[in-house]
Amino acid sequence: MEPESKYESVPQGFAYCLNKQCKNSTKCLRYLVSKQLTPERTVFSIVNPDCTTPQADSCPFFKADQKDRYALGITQLLDDLPHNKAVAIKRAMNTQFSKGTLYRIQKKERLITPDEQKIIRMIFMRQGIHADPLFDQYVEQYDW
Repeated sequence: MEPESKYESVPQGFAYCLNKQCKNSTKCLRYLVSKQLTPERTVFSIVNPDCTTPQADSCPFFKADQKDRYALGITQLLDDLPHNKAVAIKRAMNTQFSKGTLYRIQKKERLITPDEQKIIRMIFMRQGIHADPLFDQYVEQYDW
């Protein structure tokens, strides 16, 4: 039995890179997932080879082969805070995120990106709370 690929969740529209000569190919998610393409995937998107910079130190299409840490759920986010701080944080979150986004985050229908976690941390810090926000759980996955 073949081992399951660590890239099993590649979304349909993800752009692969086929540039083997690139200096960063061994660390680039776009190139590494292209190595695991199978004949079942008859159609896929690629980065235009004429737009890559194989000998440069950086490439505008480079995507690191590393998983990011997403948060899931905020049911306990405000539990241990004084009421006035919790109200202020909730108001600030309502201005930073749309109603739909907050609804999906609260219902655990949507992950909280690392950048969104930073925004929430900054909201806490503006209220004088220097402890990290308490998210329900964390999920490690690729940022496709």
